[in-house]
Amino acid sequence: MRLVVYGNANNDNYLNDKDVDLIKSIAKDGNWDKETNPFADANNDGKVDSSDVDAVNGFLEGKTSIMYYRDWNNKVSYVHYPVTGKIGVSYDVCLDAAILGGWYGQVKYMNINQSEISEIDESYYPGVHSFISTGKNGHDFDEVYSHEDLALCCGDNYNFSDEFISKMLGAHNNGGTKDVLLLPFARCVNGMDMSTTIITVSVMTMHQADCKKYIEYLEGIDKSVHSKLDKMGNNLSEVIFYRVNGNDNFTLRVPNSTGFHHSNVYMIKSLGFKSAAGESKNGGVNCGIDEIIHYDPDVIFVINTGWVYADLTDEQFKSKVKEMFGYLEQTRAYKQGNVFYIGYELIGSAPAYAVLPLLASFVWPDQFDEDDGWKELQDFYSKYLNRNIDVKNSHIAPLKMSDLGLA
Repeated sequence: MRLVVYGNANNDNYLNDKDVDLIKSIAKDGNWDKETNPFADANNDGKVDSSDVDAVNGFLEGKTSIMYYRDWNNKVSYVHYPVTGKIGVSYDVCLDAAILGGWYGQVKYMNINQSEISEIDESYYPGVHSFISTGKNGHDFDEVYSHEDLALCCGDNYNFSDEFISKMLGAHNNGGTKDVLLLPFARCVNGMDMSTTIITVSVMTMHQADCKKYIEYLEGIDKSVHSKLDKMGNNLSEVIFYRVNGNDNFTLRVPNSTGFHHSNVYMIKSLGFKSAAGESKNGGVNCGIDEIIHYDPDVIFVINTGWVYADLTDEQFKSKVKEMFGYLEQTRAYKQGNVFYIGYELIGSAPAYAVLPLLASFVWPDQFDEDDGWKELQDFYSKYLNRNIDVKNSHIAPLKMSDLGLA
């Protein structure tokens, strides 16, 4: 489920008349299954009746009200609907989400330094150099409330301090109209990922029509990749080789036992892979090569951030990736040609779903076409992010061992 606003009675990706009709039916029958249709209680009063019909009709008409949603703690939060004021985001990953959701035009503030804002490529993010900094590494309550037109603060849960959230929610209870969105961007929390945020905020800001193209894209990926893999089955194990801490020590990304995942872990997990290194409470495992050999994964994904290599030539970039692959020479996955590189900007942020067809073609070349995967990825950047970039020849492009002359 991606649209987590109360009122989305039928649990699809849209808030529309179908929800109104279902709520009318539930109210008439007097038989509400809270497990099957939890969001039918649009006004969050513990029952489903005609007032919920009125609430959803009010949303569709753009009437001012409270819109409830399920947050990353699986609790009920709310925003002042519709969100028509300006939006503050944490960093550029949120900007991609805003473009995909159709609400980029409302973004005005960023929680990074002004100097960092000025370094963002304005050809990718029109007008970004005029965005206003609200500080760095955490949101400041007084700073946020000093901007009258700032209506909604967005970011991952590590971006918000408990103190900031507490003050924002306290202000809510005292009539404050600024909202803090408790939904993830480059993380997955309790089954909610960046697609949840993109679609949900599009409804909150009344940009649902602008988000339709993205929703249809996701539904296509679900059908062409996830449904196909469900039928095929995937019994392969993996490790995600994330960082070199020294020649004898590495960090692996693993599923988080608390339900909080880095997006790269969540997206790879969505393809049915099993983590050979198990789980941890912080989503990471430090180990040496002997442990990786012991884990004996079928596939190894090497993931790093493309901006680390931004100033390198293509040859230098591939040399760096090849160096990381070199640490894994003794593993079975390496010997069988099953080590792959993916930039975090792809697999760990807003465009993540677009890389899944290509990634599937690397692992299952008999079932998925690699050329189609590259086309899918290029089209996503060109058509959905309006970005003039040759993805295949960029530093975020996925690489196979054969691309590095290793297989």
